[in-house]
Amino acid sequence: MVKRVSNSLFQSGTIFIHGRDTKFRPVIIIDFNRIDLNERIIDEYIELAIALIEFVINYMMVPGKVEQLIVFCDMANTWFNDV
Repeated sequence: MVKRVSNSLFQSGTIFIHGRDTKFRPVIIIDFNRIDLNERIIDEYIELAIALIEFVINYMMVPGKVEQLIVFCDMANTWFNDV
């Protein structure tokens, strides 16, 4: 079980579920421009990602039908070294 993630972190828009694609696969968006390591530690973002993936697995997967998910990483204005 994952630790409780703060509401403000969920609402930050850093990592979120966008819905489903045309093949009904869940879509997760990661916006690297919103990651602020001066305000939060990386472990908090990892816990958020784990919580969202657990939610997707528990509530959005359909056994035998939907067994994949799509992850988009928005890295505009982000240097590879920053990741």
